[in-house]
Parts: sequence; C-alpha cells; structure tokens
Amino acid sequence: MFIYDTHVHSRVCSACAHDNVQDLVHAYKGAGYSGFVLTDHFYHGNTRVDRNLPWEDFVRTYHDTYLEAKRVGDELDFDVIFGLEEWVGDGKEYLLYNISLEFLLANPDIPHIDRAELARRVHAAGGFVSYAHPYRYRDYMGKYVEPEFGDVDAVEIYNACNHPDENERADAAAKEHGLLFTCGSDLHSVRQIESGNMAGVMLTHRVTDGAELVAALREPETRPYIKENSI
Repeated sequence: MFIYDTHVHSRVCSACAHDNVQDLVHAYKGAGYSGFVLTDHFYHGNTRVDRNLPWEDFVRTYHDTYLEAKRVGDELDFDVIFGLEEWVGDGKEYLLYNISLEFLLANPDIPHIDRAELARRVHAAGGFVSYAHPYRYRDYMGKYVEPEFGDVDAVEIYNACNHPDENERADAAAKEHGLLFTCGSDLHSVRQIESGNMAGVMLTHRVTDGAELVAALREPETRPYIKENSI
C-alpha cells in the first residue's frame, strides 16, 4: 500500500506551523509515507502570507511554497501534491484538492464568495472538497455551529489532532450522507511524526498529482491509515 497524508501545514504559509517544507518532506519520507498533500491555510485561514499583497502576488507566494516542497520531494522520489485549507465561516474549514495556480489566479474574488460558491467553482474546475474536522470545536472559534454537508465530496473522518468523539461524529456523518472520506494528520510540526500520532489514506497505487489523488479517493480499495497516540 502507498500512504499519503491529506492534511499538512508548513510554517512558510501557515502561521500556526513550525517547520519548513524541506524538513517536512524528509520527515515524512523517513516515516514511510509515499507523499502528502500540502494544505496550508489560505486567505481566510491562519495564513502567514501577507493579505495586503495584490491577489496575483498573494497566490504566487502561497504556491511557491508548494513548488519548493515538490522540488525536494522529486529529489527523494516522494510525491508532494498541491492543495489548500480555507476557512469558510462559523469556525469551519474545507480542504481543496485537484486545484491549481491557474484556478486561483482565475478567481480573484475568492475572498468575497461564500462556501457554496467556492465549492461550486472548485467542482466546475474538476476539483474536490473535503470537510476538514467538521465537528471540531475550540474556544477561538466562537459559537459552535453544526456542519452542513451539501457542498462537499468527502468528510475528513479521522484527524490526528481531533478528540475521539469529534472523529467518531465525522465518520458517522460521512456514512449518513453517503460521502467519501479523507484522513489526515493536520500536521503542524515534525514532532507529531516523532510522537506517532499520524493519519492518512492507504492507496493501492502511487499518485503524483491532484487528479490522480482524487481518482484514488473514489476507489473502493482506498483505506484509512491511522497511527494513534493519545491526545
């Protein structure tokens, strides 16, 4: 099986992360992963990229982090795939897969559209939306709001940084709504790899880009990868 983490953050673009992409790639390779999706926080999330930049500069700065990660990954025969995590209101976040720099450049009004329109455009471009940690609640989120699943393709049924009950509810929601699943470490530090608290998806074959990843997520042979340590 080939193991891919679908939820990873670097310090260059995510203000809450601690490690550069070079260290992330080496650490994941050493842990036996085949690759990961770099899903740094985007415009409305906890991004480190300057929102005062013109849209094209903002997007290219964000995407350059992925390009550097991919460069290192290519040297190590390790797959780095572009994605992002965007805050969509009410403390909720979407993971977007099989999108591109060109998609972001062509949609400069992303900061001003709602979650339904964001999902519609992602789908129109051939992309894929997974609901990140839908039942997570932390004090900084303000009032808790129940998730709605009408706009997404999948639910992150296991997030290594969630409490068990949050993951159990996410898994149940995916089954109830007939949705696909993703699993991710939501990694913000390589120390998490050392702790053994990790997650991802197990695929029957290697994937090298977003389109191949999305196709694999739709395959019935795809399985969760969960390596637990107590939270």
